[in-house]
Amino acid sequence: EHGEASTMTDERIISGDELMPFMNGNMDAVQFCLSLIYLAHLWDDLVDRDKPRSNEEINNGFMIALINIPTNKFYVEHQRELIPLMKNAIFQWISANDLEKGNEDERCLSFMMRNELLHVLSYCLYLTGGYQWMKEKELEFRKLCAETMKLKLIEFMGEAKHA
Repeated sequence: EHGEASTMTDERIISGDELMPFMNGNMDAVQFCLSLIYLAHLWDDLVDRDKPRSNEEINNGFMIALINIPTNKFYVEHQRELIPLMKNAIFQWISANDLEKGNEDERCLSFMMRNELLHVLSYCLYLTGGYQWMKEKELEFRKLCAETMKLKLIEFMGEAKHA
């Protein structure tokens, strides 16, 4: 079905099955998070032009952005809190793109900034279960994401030496 973030490729940070226990069983929250991850990767690939994207993938992204997210129950309920975090993640990503061609320190900073989306995802833990839930689950969630992020950092920093 068009517009399903579950059609993502192997570039995902975390799967829906892995996300579910952190989102306190809230399927709408899981789908929202997967949608953000899909859109972030798609947008990055379209801007960087480093990975070709099919028309189907692009159409899927627009369906997610224009239909699925705005009608997602979790998003609708929490949009006042989510929108500023999402804006900040976008602003950080745009600025990170300017740093990415710099020296090693600038590229490291760029990598940290471009992954601001993880802060949005971790805030969803709070929104699905409150402060105590977030406090109990946050470190485990970050550790789950850490291995993928470590591999992405190594790849990202390696590209600097060849750029």
